[in-house]
Amino acid sequence: MDALRNNYTILVSHGCMEQAEPLVTLLGRSGMSCQLAECPADGIADQLPGVDSFDLALLFTEATGLSSEAILKQIVASGNEIPCFIISPSPVRHLPLMNQGAAAVISANQLTSQGGQIQLVYQLRRELSQLNFRRENRRLSNSVREMEQRLSSLMSQSPLAVATIKNGWHKETNEAWQQFFGFDDQDAVQSVPFLDLVAEQDVEKVREFLNKTPLQAGGYCEFEASRADGTTFNALLQQHAIYNNGKAYIQLTARERSGNPAHDKEIQDARQRDLLSGLFNETHITRCVDQAISEAIYHHQFSCLILLSIPGMTEASTVLGKNDTWLLTRDIASQLKAQCPDDAQIGRLDSGDFVIVLPGSSMMPDQELLTRLEELQSTIQTLLPVGLTLTFHCGSALVTDEAPDAETLFIRARQHQSARQMQLQLPSQGGLQDSEKTDVSSQLREAVEQESLQIVYQSIVSLQTDWSPWFEVRIRLPIGSQVLLPHSFIDQANQHGYGEKIDRYVLSKAINVLAEHKESKLRLIVNLTANSLTSQTLLVWLTRELEKYRQGPEKLILQISEPDSLNALERVRQFTENAIGLGFEISISQFGCSLDPLRLVDQLNVTYAKLDKVMLHHIDMDAPQRERLQDVVNHLHSKNIRVIAPLIEDIELLPLLWQLDINYVQGYALQTPSEQLETGLFVPASISSSGDNSPPVNLQ
Repeated sequence: MDALRNNYTILVSHGCMEQAEPLVTLLGRSGMSCQLAECPADGIADQLPGVDSFDLALLFTEATGLSSEAILKQIVASGNEIPCFIISPSPVRHLPLMNQGAAAVISANQLTSQGGQIQLVYQLRRELSQLNFRRENRRLSNSVREMEQRLSSLMSQSPLAVATIKNGWHKETNEAWQQFFGFDDQDAVQSVPFLDLVAEQDVEKVREFLNKTPLQAGGYCEFEASRADGTTFNALLQQHAIYNNGKAYIQLTARERSGNPAHDKEIQDARQRDLLSGLFNETHITRCVDQAISEAIYHHQFSCLILLSIPGMTEASTVLGKNDTWLLTRDIASQLKAQCPDDAQIGRLDSGDFVIVLPGSSMMPDQELLTRLEELQSTIQTLLPVGLTLTFHCGSALVTDEAPDAETLFIRARQHQSARQMQLQLPSQGGLQDSEKTDVSSQLREAVEQESLQIVYQSIVSLQTDWSPWFEVRIRLPIGSQVLLPHSFIDQANQHGYGEKIDRYVLSKAINVLAEHKESKLRLIVNLTANSLTSQTLLVWLTRELEKYRQGPEKLILQISEPDSLNALERVRQFTENAIGLGFEISISQFGCSLDPLRLVDQLNVTYAKLDKVMLHHIDMDAPQRERLQDVVNHLHSKNIRVIAPLIEDIELLPLLWQLDINYVQGYALQTPSEQLETGLFVPASISSSGDNSPPVNLQ
């Protein structure tokens, strides 16, 4: 949608430009660039030339020249959608204009006070936002209608025999199809079910072919066809899924069997293959994923995608050479085929990653399959020269009706890869066992749909001179008497595509809290899931919600994690640029968990960095670790990035953190997460330290 557009042209009654100027100034301060166009004294021509450039009209009833009622009638008669605001000193007298198409009747006295002007600006912004939405909907509807017309035109002009089938009956056929089966016109062929055109011995064969999805059917179906005059001939049938006005149809293409169909199929199959591995190439496997998304949307048949990465494959190919690399890749492909189900579609991306699509899987693959695929590295290792080692990393994502595209699913699978690697490297954090994850998945979906996730708040305290109340908004998943922390379910939420829904729920709660608490300095930090970082609509929705509750973006800090940023750096960079352009500040959490975190802040424009716990490990006893932390903090401060130290459980660390120039601290030593947002808990005070200086810190 075009909701982020901020350039508008407003038509103003003749002689009333001065009254409209304050509104334009306020709209400009709110982030909207507006230009005023004065209406001619004698009115607008009937055809309204250039009217498409107008987005809104302010019609003053006291204006000189043509009356506001006459201008309103001209605008309505033109058929162009231009919201008209009637501004009158006697609004009650002009209320009948609402029935004639006016968007609102405003009292002129409202423009004499600042509060009234601000209220009118909110009305104008809301009306322009809704106008954009309606215009974009019409544009999309026209585009879909145009595409359907083009499809129908292409079908009618195609030399191939093409027909659209619904429930076994012909809905639309082209002339080539009618001639192919010996019919005189479309009405004649529409009165005959398609299977009546199939010889009796091949009816079941063709019916089975049609009952399969295009993804499952693949290729052609060879059958004996019957013409209207009773003659038979051998034909080849191919099917595609199409959608018209939201309804699913099967489009069939038929041609007479000639030449060598088996040879043609081999050529088609060869074009779909990766030359190195013999699996599907990137183009075809991406098409398979897109088809799986289509099946999920229109037939509610979910699938599962597995991504297998071999990080050291490029270096290994340099050592092995072309021939041995080809043999090794073929061996890996054959091992994957042996481990996967027969209906699995396996391909290789140009980047070297392997993709496996498991059709008809309504849940994530069990950990046993992922582990089994990763353990193939031990089998492959026996084929490698001494000293050369390869590691296999697996990640998965669920193909649901909410999956946007193949690229996003690849990103989700890579994010799951990183999460699994971190779980293997780090000690258990008390999450659920693998056997319980299916139950968590179903209960998580139910919690998202019923909005029963628990919201908690934890304060963030300044070690400098900022006494404004800051809180981080977090979520919990209640399951019976158990309450799960995010690390137990957030990865599954991202895999299933629930992450953005969770974020919207949390952001809605945060905006409500900001609206309820009138403290102008209250700020909330909201963690975003990996799904939201690849979303094209989250920021549009968030901006509208803030406008709805009359809150500014400066009160919300959007927090992203370092692992999520590394897994989709280009998408995250674009997301942060858009968010900053809208007035939000960005914080990056788990900072320091990767090998080179400073390189990341050079590429992302962030305002806050929330340190990973490894950066704070034993800093009170380990001098080298403390020096490394000091170097990181100094580098961040040189880029005007403020530093947050989380998970502080010992109050005696505060003087040390202050000496290291940490800006903010958070942890159980200060406050445990609570369902109640309690502002005013911390007031300026001092903590005695072993040195001569004492850091100013917020204490209860």
